[in-house]
Amino acid sequence: MIPFLQNSPNLSTLFMGGNNINLECFVVLVSALNGTSIEKLYFLNCNITDISALETYTLPRLKELILNGNHVGRDGCRILSNLLQKDRSTLKELYLINTGINDEGAELLANSLKQNTTLKKLHLSSNNGITEKGCKAFLKLLLGVSPTIESTYKSNHTLTECSLIGIYDENEIHTLIKDACQMNRISSNPGRSKVIKYQLNSQYRKKLCELQGIEYSVNNIFADIEPILLPRILSLIGDRHSQSELYTALIPTAPDLLSYIDHKAMLTEVLVRNAARATSLAEEYAEYERKVAALKANLLTETSRLTAHNNDINNRLEQIELGDKKQSSSGKEELNEETSNSKKRQRRR
Repeated sequence: MIPFLQNSPNLSTLFMGGNNINLECFVVLVSALNGTSIEKLYFLNCNITDISALETYTLPRLKELILNGNHVGRDGCRILSNLLQKDRSTLKELYLINTGINDEGAELLANSLKQNTTLKKLHLSSNNGITEKGCKAFLKLLLGVSPTIESTYKSNHTLTECSLIGIYDENEIHTLIKDACQMNRISSNPGRSKVIKYQLNSQYRKKLCELQGIEYSVNNIFADIEPILLPRILSLIGDRHSQSELYTALIPTAPDLLSYIDHKAMLTEVLVRNAARATSLAEEYAEYERKVAALKANLLTETSRLTAHNNDINNRLEQIELGDKKQSSSGKEELNEETSNSKKRQRRR
């Protein structure tokens, strides 16, 4: 395979699973890939006991490395740690499942990722040597709480997957690690999201301090914060957490808040607000008077019109009444005359 590997400039993936190639073959293969464009190397259960060849030879484009089922141990973790700390590290996914890693190896890997901004996936499950101590190293990497907010804001925001134990063995530490990885994956500003959720909530902060062996203090996160920023931070606490959390944060920050207040400027601002309010009220009153004047003018106009209309109607009614009276009088005269004529005719007969 050596000539084939050396003359395959476009080869990007090499899968060697379950072939029991052992250490000697591993060294030969890696040396053949030295300086090539290989991006993915899969060595699954190959009976490899030493991975120092990865440090001896250069794989400048390697993005994914799977060593599951081989012996990596502490020495292998040191080699991988050195690779991850290089400025030009291209590795994005690293699988070290069941590779004989203990707490010391886990701590080496965690420390190497403090400044690394390329590795996104790290899988270390089925390594019985990794206990709570090793898991805490990754918790501190992703959600550091010491000594101030800045430690959380500047924690690792690149890892999006980090498995340390089996899926059915998850504990409180691993749940926090998964949550931090999820924030790295979905948040546009993971540092800010972590600070808001874990540092500005006293219950979460207390729990993280206990898990990381740090003395918990209510006001330790506010020690290095400029007073000018406190109102904004308190607003975030009140908005994202309960009112009790806001009250808890107000107690230690009250002196700094009071020292920041410019009482003269505050009183001057009150006077300005009051003057503005008085002007606004005067304008509202002037507008009210204009409306009242318009209503009065409209009332007078409508009243005059209605009065004139009523007078016209009353004149018409009087004329009608006078006409009815004349007609009634004329009818009576005609009736009397007819009656008199009738009597005269009877006498003649």
